[in-house]
Amino acid sequence: DMKRFIVLFLIAASSSVAMAQPKIEFKEIIHDFGTVTEGEKPSYKFVFTNTGDEPIVLTSVKPSCGCTTPSWPKEPVLPGKTGEITATYNSQGRPGAFYKSITVVSNVDEKPTYIKIKGVVVKSNTVQYTAEQLENSPIITLDKKEYFFGNVEKGKPNKYSFKVTNTGKSDLKITGLSAGCHCVDYTLDKPVIKPGETAFIEVSYAAKNMGDNTDIVTIESNDIKTENPTITLKAKAVESLAAPSIMQQGSGFGF
Repeated sequence: DMKRFIVLFLIAASSSVAMAQPKIEFKEIIHDFGTVTEGEKPSYKFVFTNTGDEPIVLTSVKPSCGCTTPSWPKEPVLPGKTGEITATYNSQGRPGAFYKSITVVSNVDEKPTYIKIKGVVVKSNTVQYTAEQLENSPIITLDKKEYFFGNVEKGKPNKYSFKVTNTGKSDLKITGLSAGCHCVDYTLDKPVIKPGETAFIEVSYAAKNMGDNTDIVTIESNDIKTENPTITLKAKAVESLAAPSIMQQGSGFGF
C-alpha cells in the first residue's frame, strides 16, 4: 500500500544519505627530498583527490615541528576534484637527516591522515678529501641503527645505549649528536675510540608529540668516510604511564 511504499522510500533515502561521504586519496604520502644544502627551503606538493561523493573540508594541517610550514586549500574540495597540501622545510641550522610528519584533519574520518617528508641536510662548505685521508679515516660502525622505546610519557627522557666500534685506521672522536627535533642528549663512555675498540653512546630521547614519533639522529665525528651515519629513534608517546599494564620500555626489536 501507499504507506508501506512511503516508509520504504524514506528508509532507502536515509540510507543513501548516510552512505554519502567524502574520501581522500593522496597520490603519495611520503616524499624524500634527498640531499638538501643547508639554508635551502625545499617545497613539495602532496596532491590528493576526493574520491567520495561529498565535499572534503580540511579543518587542520599541523606539522610535527616549527621547521616545516604547510599550506592547504581553505575551500571545500568537491567530489572528483583534486587539492594540494604544500610542505616547506627550513633547513637552516639543521644539518643531518630529518623525518617530519604533517597531521591532516578533515571531515573524511575520525582518524587523521599523516603525510611525511624526509631528507638529509648537508653543509654548503663540504670539504674535499684526498684518497690518502679517506683511506686512513676512522669509521663508525653501529651495532644497531634503529631503536623503538615502546610506550613513553610525552616529554620525559628515556635512555638507550648504542654500541659503536671504530673499524677504521685512526682514532675516532665523536663530537656531537644532532636531531631536527632538538629532543636528544647523549653521553660517551670514551672520549677517543681507537681502531678496533668499542664504546657506548647513551642516548637520552624525549618524544615531543602525542602518538607515534620518529626522529633521526645524525652522529657528528671525525669519520670522513661514512656519509652522515644516523640512528632512528621511535616511540609512542602517551600522557601517563601510571597504568601498570603499560610497559615503559620496548624490546628494541620492532623493525
